[in-house]
Amino acid sequence: MEPKTIVAIVLVAFIIGGFIFLQIRSKTRSEQTFRGAEQKLRPFSTTRRREKMNRINTVENKVLQILRDSPETRYEDMKLYYRYYNRYADDLRAGELPLGDLAYNYKFYGLPCFESIRRARQRVQSLFPELSRKGSQESDGGVVIVINIL
Repeated sequence: MEPKTIVAIVLVAFIIGGFIFLQIRSKTRSEQTFRGAEQKLRPFSTTRRREKMNRINTVENKVLQILRDSPETRYEDMKLYYRYYNRYADDLRAGELPLGDLAYNYKFYGLPCFESIRRARQRVQSLFPELSRKGSQESDGGVVIVINIL
């Protein structure tokens, strides 16, 4: 055999071996479980990134609805969390659970964490200035003086 033929055969064998190795590796990765969880982990893919972006957009859309419906949530993040959890949690009333339970078990309830809701509020308020903490009446540069008389 000529050296070119031997090199070609070795190269083809190497490529086929690499392909088989990647197939076996992807199969074992898709069957991994996390701490005994029965849900199989999928390797990171573009589909997962799109799902995450859709979830973020969903959180932003839901926060937008709450900010429009309840103006007091524009000023208080805790009121926003309370309204969000009451409105979008299945069979869950945020006022009936301790704050620690909500803070540590939000994934169990299928809800985003506090920080995700806060970031969504910031994003919505940057896109919709009329929903920002400053009212549209105060944004004209005028001075507002409040005098409390006892």
